[in-house]
Parts: sequence; C-alpha cells; structure tokens
Amino acid sequence: MKFSVQYLSLVCVFFACELRPAEDRIRIPQVTASFYENAANRLADELEKDPQKVSLIELQLSHYEKLGWPLEAAKCVDRAQEVLELEPIVAKKFADFYMTNGKFEALLKLRDQLAERYETPDWMWQYQISAANKTGRFQEAIGWLRGFFTSDRSVQDHLFGGQEYLVAGDSLLALYHLQKVKKDMQDNREFIKVYVPLAYHNRAYNEVLNVIDDYDDRTVDVTLPYKALSFYALGQTNKAKKLLWSIPVISNMETLHGWYLNERRLDSAAICLERMLVTNPQDVEVLLRKGKLDFRRGLLYRAAASFNQILEIDSVHTDAKESLDLVNRKIAYLRRNREVDQDTTSIN
Repeated sequence: MKFSVQYLSLVCVFFACELRPAEDRIRIPQVTASFYENAANRLADELEKDPQKVSLIELQLSHYEKLGWPLEAAKCVDRAQEVLELEPIVAKKFADFYMTNGKFEALLKLRDQLAERYETPDWMWQYQISAANKTGRFQEAIGWLRGFFTSDRSVQDHLFGGQEYLVAGDSLLALYHLQKVKKDMQDNREFIKVYVPLAYHNRAYNEVLNVIDDYDDRTVDVTLPYKALSFYALGQTNKAKKLLWSIPVISNMETLHGWYLNERRLDSAAICLERMLVTNPQDVEVLLRKGKLDFRRGLLYRAAASFNQILEIDSVHTDAKESLDLVNRKIAYLRRNREVDQDTTSIN
C-alpha cells in the first residue's frame, strides 16, 4: 500500500505539471535579426565612449556575423582591424565582410597582411582567387588556382576551380576541373549550361555527345544545339541537320543557314530564312539577307519584294534602297537585252 501511495503521488505531480497554465511554463525566447541589430547598435554607443575595448569589439563583430555582414558593419570592421591582433580566426571575419560586400581590393590587401605573418589558411585560397578574378588580376588568380589544387580537393572545390578558371580565361583547365564533378552535377541545369558549351569550344566533341546522353529531357533546349554542332564537327552532317530541323527555332535556323551557305546550297539556305520569317515576318535584317540571297539565286522579283517590304517598315533604310536600285537596274538590263534579242530574231 505504501508503494501505491507513492506511485499515486508521482502521478499527481506529473499531471499537475501538465495542467499548469501555458503562461506559467518556461519559454525559450526566439532570437530574431532585430535582436542582433539592436545589440550591435547598443554596443556602438558603448564603443563611442571606449573605442579600444576589445571585448565589446569582439562581441559587436559576432553580432554582425550573425546578421550576415551588412554594410553597416564597415565601421566595426575598421575599428577591429586597428585594435585586434590579426590572427587567422579574426581575419576570416574581415574576409567574410569584404567578400559579402564586394570589397575585393580590401580583401586582397588583408590577404597580403595575413601572408606576412602566417602560412595561407586553407579558407583564404578561395577568397583570394575570387577577389583576384573580380579585380581583373587573372594571371594571379590562375597562379593561386594552381597552388590551391596542389592537395586533394572535394567535389565542391573542383566546381569552384572550374568556374574560376573559366573567369580567368583558361577554358582547358576549367573543363578539366568541371569534368571531375559532372556526375554529381548532371541534374543541375545551370551547370549543364556552362559545361556543355565549354566542352564544345574546347573541341571535345565526343565528350559533348557522351555527357548529353546522361542528361534528361529538361535540358534539351540547352544541349540539342551543341549536340548538333558536335555531330557536324565530327562529319556526321545529316544527323546534325536532322536534329536542328526537329526544333526549328530561330537560333537553329540561323545555324543551318550558315551550314548551307558554306556548302553553297543556296536554296536550302533560303528556306531557313523563310522559316525565320514565319516567326517574325517584319525582321528587317532577315528580310535584307533573304533579298540579297534571292538576288544571288537570280530571283530578282522575289528580291525586289523583300527590299520593298523593308522600305515599308523603314522608308530610309539605306541598304534596302541601294539593293532595290541594283535589282531594278538588273531587271532593266535583262529586259533591254531580251528586247534586242527579239528584234534581232525578227530581222533574221
């Protein structure tokens, strides 16, 4: 019975706790951005009285760090650089502020100051490479990229390296590093938009074709033109043309038009221009090209119609006026020759 009484007492206590009104329970307050903003502002007031107080400076830095380094932190960062000892852990905060706010020259200056005292911290490599590229110091960025990859790196590091090599102008090394992450990024549309053109422009045509096979249909608008271009570069011209004709958008018709011109297949080149005009019948540039192509094909009246259509849209279009005048003179010349031939035939 004694046991039962004790047990009952415990149960009663438990339910008493559960039934306690909500307002009496202990609550953990939510810390919002405004909390850190207010705290940073109060510390700013305190630092006006004692600008050398290290503990307050460090605390204010930590508040701005939690806020994601707003531009208002500039005064705090400047003061901290004057007062605090420059160590890697402190320099990381300064670097975060500079990177977040696009202060790349200041970041590179910080890098130099840190390098005078310490071996370059691993976190600094990406900061200094990006900052060098952002300020147009591309050769310096390339040099640092090589230093960055002297040790084993993660997938994300290789993605970073590929992107930064591309900015620095070394497309071959950009492709090399992006190749290392393509399997992890094959569902990433933005990666595909960079990688496929990069592989093509480095003449890695088989790589383009191989990697496109791994991508899904959501990226066909990105990958199809480069797939066709790679087929064409590898001599598989019929496959290339069939692909572009399967999606007859203006960009694909533009590519086909160029191919047909190079092959001197003027009739097919003209069909591409006509298909482009279906989308935009008043495209003056395309009308002008069609008129000049028809003139080359000897279709003078068609050429004249295109030039007249341009002048209806833009009555002072100089090129269209001159081209129309050339067509009319050619027509008049051929008409006179025909009349002379007819007169000669009649006399004979």
